[in-house]
Formats: sequence, C-alpha cells, structure tokens
Amino acid sequence: MNYYAASDLADAKYCYAVAGASRVTEDENNGLHRCHFDMPATFTQTASQEPSFLKDYMHMYATTAYKGERTTLEFNHIPATFRFVVTNSKEKAVMLQEASVSVAEGRAIVASKTAGLTLDWTSGGVELLLGKNGHEKVAVVTGNGTSLAKGESYTAYAMALPLADNDAFKGKIINFAIKVNDADYLAFQLEGEKLAELNGSGVYNWVSGHSYTIKVNIAEDDTVTGEILAGNRIEVTATEPGDYTLMYEGIDGRVLINYAAICTLSVEQMAHYNDFIDVNIAPREAYAIGIYDAEGFRQGTIRIDDWKKDFSSEPLYSFGILSDVHLGRSAINPDSDFERALEHFSSKGTEMVCICGDITQNGKEAELALYKDIVSQSPIPVYTVTGNHDATTSGLNLDLWNQYIGLPLVFEQSVERNGKTDHFLFLGMSVWNFSSAYLDSSLIWLEEKLEQYRNERCFVITHLFFPKRAGNLNDIYPSGNWLKGTQLALLEYMCDKYVNSIWFSGHSHWEWQLQKYQDRANIYRTYEGVKPTSGWCVHVPSCGVPITSDGTTRVDNTAGSEGAIIQVYDNYIDILGIDLASGKYLPIATYRLDTSIEEIEGNSAVAEGKYITAANFVLNASKKGATVEDVAGMPNYVDVTFTGAGQGFYVLNESYTSNSTRVNITVEDVQAFSNGLAVDIPANVGFYGSSSYFLTSTVSADVIQKTDYQGVQFQTSKSKYDDVLPLTIRIKFKMVFYE
Repeated sequence: MNYYAASDLADAKYCYAVAGASRVTEDENNGLHRCHFDMPATFTQTASQEPSFLKDYMHMYATTAYKGERTTLEFNHIPATFRFVVTNSKEKAVMLQEASVSVAEGRAIVASKTAGLTLDWTSGGVELLLGKNGHEKVAVVTGNGTSLAKGESYTAYAMALPLADNDAFKGKIINFAIKVNDADYLAFQLEGEKLAELNGSGVYNWVSGHSYTIKVNIAEDDTVTGEILAGNRIEVTATEPGDYTLMYEGIDGRVLINYAAICTLSVEQMAHYNDFIDVNIAPREAYAIGIYDAEGFRQGTIRIDDWKKDFSSEPLYSFGILSDVHLGRSAINPDSDFERALEHFSSKGTEMVCICGDITQNGKEAELALYKDIVSQSPIPVYTVTGNHDATTSGLNLDLWNQYIGLPLVFEQSVERNGKTDHFLFLGMSVWNFSSAYLDSSLIWLEEKLEQYRNERCFVITHLFFPKRAGNLNDIYPSGNWLKGTQLALLEYMCDKYVNSIWFSGHSHWEWQLQKYQDRANIYRTYEGVKPTSGWCVHVPSCGVPITSDGTTRVDNTAGSEGAIIQVYDNYIDILGIDLASGKYLPIATYRLDTSIEEIEGNSAVAEGKYITAANFVLNASKKGATVEDVAGMPNYVDVTFTGAGQGFYVLNESYTSNSTRVNITVEDVQAFSNGLAVDIPANVGFYGSSSYFLTSTVSADVIQKTDYQGVQFQTSKSKYDDVLPLTIRIKFKMVFYE
C-alpha cells in the first residue's frame, strides 16, 4: 500500500466564515430543540478539489436539551475540510467498511461519498459544541460499507471542527483511518495547523491551506515485511532500500501517538534491531508494529501476536519513579521538569511517587523550600531519599531536611492489595562519601527489614547504583563516584540473598535509550537455570538532566527529562519508561519483570552476636608472625600485632558452621599503635573480603572454606602493605556468621 505526503495534498487558498441565518424547530418525538445553522461561505479553491456541497452552503445541526428556553449556539467559522480518495489496485474487489477522522482531544465528522453532507444522527449520539465557547468534540460518522472493484475509487469528505480561537488545532494530531475487508486499518496522520484568526471587525477569518485531499492506494502486497525473532530481535526485509521507522500501532491500525518510535533502520535488503533485551515487552495498547518509510508512508506490518504478553488482568496499583531532580541547578529548568512529572503521574492515577535522591543541586535551604512548595501541590504522596547532592560532603543538614522534607534517612511505606503487602524501603545517604555513604544504623535497619519481609515483595529505593549491575553504562561514569568498599559489599550481599527485592537507584543520570550499548544498562538480575540468584536492579534516569552517550562519552541532555510508571500486578511488574519532555513512553524502556515469590529460609545465626576475644583468633599457618592477646583492664578489646606484611589470622565464633558463607562484623571501636604510640590506621590491613580491607563498623565479608583453614581473615596485605611496623590494632567487635 502506498501513502502520499502532505506535499501531495491539494492546496486551498482562502476560506472566510461569514454571518449565517439560524432557526430553531422542536422535535415532537423526543422533546428536543434542534438548532439549524445555514452557513453561506466564500471559497477560493483549486478546481481539482470539487467539494461541491461546500461551495454554496452547508447545513450544520446541533441538538440541545429542551429546557423551556431558547438555546443559542455560536458558530463563528467554517471547519477544516478533507477529502478521501481510496483506489483499489488489487485483482479482486475489496469491501471498504469504514472511513473515519479523529483529532487528538476531540473527534470529527465524516461525510458519505454522495454529494452533500449526510450525517447519521443514530451513531453514538452527535454532540456539536462549536464556536469560541465550545470544544472540538464531534461524533464520528461512518458509512455502511462500499465494494470497490479493481481500479474503482471511493471519495469521502470530512470536516475537523476547531474552536474559534487562534491556535486551537495547532500541533494536534489529526488521524485518518480506513478499514478494508474486516481486517487491517489503513492509517494516515497530519499535524494540525493554525486555523483561524480574529480580524479587525471581530470576525474569525479562515487561514489558508486547510482543505486537503488524502489519496490511498490499496495495493496487493506490502513492500516491506518483518518479524520478531528469538531474543526479541526484530528483522526487517525490504524490496526497496531505504530508511524505515518502526512504530507501535493499535487495534485500529493507527500509530500509538503516546509512544515514541521503536527505531529507524537503514535497510538495503535486510536489517535487524537488536536493542531490546529479554524482558522488553510490547505495550498493552499495541497490536502490531507498522513499518514507515522516510516520508512517513506505511509500507508494511510486523505481527506481534506471539510476542505480546498477557494483559487480561488490570494492575493492582501503580507508582511513579524519578531520580536526580537537581532543583537549583543552573542552565536547566528542573523545577518545571519536576512539576510536569508530578502532573503526569497524577493524571495517570498513580498511588504515589518515589524519588531516588538528589532532589537538590547543593542541599541549600532555598532548594529544599522549592521542593516543598512543588510537592505541596501534588494530589498524591511523594517520598524521597537523600542523594549525594542533598547530603553534601559536609554531611546532611538534618535540621533543614526535617524542616522542609520531613522524612527520616530510612523509612518504609506499604501497599496492601488482595491480601498481600508490598513493602517500600527507603535508604538515604548521610554524606557525600562513596566509601561511607550510609549510616551503619541505616544498613542494619535495611538488612533487618529485608530479613523480616524476605518472603514478600520489597521495593528498595536508594540513590547509588551497583557498579557491576544496572546504572553504570560501560563503566563510563567516573569510578571515583561509585559506591565502593564494605558498604557496597554488604548491599550486594543483601541484593543477592533477598531475591524478592527490586532495587531502584539513580545517580548516573543515563537515558533509558542507552540500553542499546549495554544490555544491563537499565535492568539486571542473575539466575542459575530458572532460579533467581539476586534481586532485580533497575536504573532510573534523571528527571532534571538526563545524560546521553555514544557508548564511550557523557553528554548532558539539558532539554530532556525522564522517569517511569511502575504498574504492579500479582506476580510481576511492568515498567513504562517515559520521556517526560515529550510525554511519550519509550519502547526500549517498556519491561515486564517477574516478581514471583521465592521462599527464603530465615537466618540461622545468633541475631546479636557476641564480642570476640583472643581465643577466637586462629593463626593462618601460611601467614605466621602476628600475635593476639586480650587487653588487660579493657573488657572485650583485643590487641593484634603485626611485625610484617602478609601476616594474619582466621576469626571464628559459635555462630560459625561449616555451611557459613557470609559474616557480618560490627566494629565498636578501633585504634592503631606502633611501639606504644598512637598512629593513623594504615590502609591494606584488617578484615579482608570482596577484594578489599576494612576496619570500619558494620561490614560484610566472605567466609573462607578450605580443607586446612576456614573463617574470616584478619591480616596485613602481602603485596600492598607498606606502612608502619610493628603495628598493633586494638579493636572491639562482634561477628555473626550466616549460611
């Protein structure tokens, strides 16, 4: 099938609306007043258009409820007119069943193929609200079907009805659809232009160029074909080389205008789109993928019947997700981006909005006050955590945060549906330091909550991403700005153990579309066979200033704004990534994540743990030279003295079993001495786990399990320790081993 561009449409010159007579009659059958408007008009048009029923006059009818009073409707100008010309080029006859025109946020009238304007008042009830006090809200009228033999054409006239103001139609999409043989719809779109303007006499004059001829040829075969292959790859084959754009289409064959294009492919004979991952899905409204050439003409269809997921049930609820708003940042408009995002979520009926931190640029009072002012206007709750920009390098100003935000560093919310509870766990940063971003008490709280709700669905909202999971495109983000060390190790441990958790984070700002450069850029989870071995990790782009890339660089998209709506079902969630600047959903960021509950056994260790004494240290036979002793007069303190690099112990207690794989260590106090004098604690000494050394409080480490030794290591690095010797570490700590 071939379509024709706007340049092919016939060009009207000028139409002027003039005063017309009106009369009112009473319909005795239903007690209604019927208002008749006879609208003479002057046209200057090309001869090829020939809409003869418009040249002399047109009759417009409006029905209003009878209230015992005369009702006056204003009609200020003639509507835009369109002409369908549909030609059958097939070898056999086709049935043209329906021709319709619709306008975004409104509808339009379609005339029959006979001369004159024939309206079917029985189809759905006709409502005309015209003039400067009305709306472009008019019922669609369709014919009963017309058979076209080979070579025959069908002509239909349509009118789109604008408000009588300057820009009522400008930028709105006018959709055309023709249904053939009880099957596919042929679709066509135009973008509305300025239709009328007020002259000096108070009359709205018609603006030129708004009478169009639309030509559609029903051809035998598509010139471009495609199919969806394994792994959600899309293959497109074309007989004519060119650039082809893939767009989701609805059940009526029209493009889903609330979705961005899937992609544009340059096709010689065959090309593939490989940017979807296995959890990408087609949206609920989609029934096919249309293939459009460079001029916007539809050249083929890709069926999605076998690919599309089940949408037989409705979401239990939904919530909005944002990150990195950055109120107060110069050269962008984060406040308007944020306001628009909250309005969008509210209009979609979301339960609440969750924000993954960095609501401000510098954590200043004016920025926090602006946040409070914007959020106070939202009809739905908004919950946020702190990010590094909110916490600052000096640490979070709790007084200001409590005054304007009123949320603690860690807190929880819950949503109950169908007898089940979903838990939302919010983890905020206390300081802009990527080795100690979170308070120890915050991490303890989070682990306790995940343990408590281990067999329920938990959404974790935090700021910093996992560097080797989602959110760190090709490791381009500056490595000094990643979460690191023992806090990273502990959070990774939680994510791996509590597989019923879904972690949302931001920080890196990456746009949704950058999944094309790395399949785990937005979504991450690990499996052994079909069994999950980690929770889900979801990267959330920036609302204030998303960052784009060519796969190797970072470039601010200052005009952009992104986020997502999360639709929650019994056993899965759908993620609808949004370009908030355009209001369009993004195919590459439309996902379904399985959240079926996996049974997790509770911790078998002693919950509190006990203090470690010298008796719990076992010398590592391959790392001799260190000594350990309890500190006289200081209960629960031990001194561990190293005389060289590569010396160490294994540390055990009664919570250890042969099946232990992780250990949580709570350090209450630690000091360093050399020859009796206090010194700074050197690097590369202490507990060893996850390829790093640590002596800070609340850490998690791997347990070594070998035939000749076992436990958690406490040592100096053999290859990296080059600091003061002898070195005595005086430490007070507890340990709990987990299976």
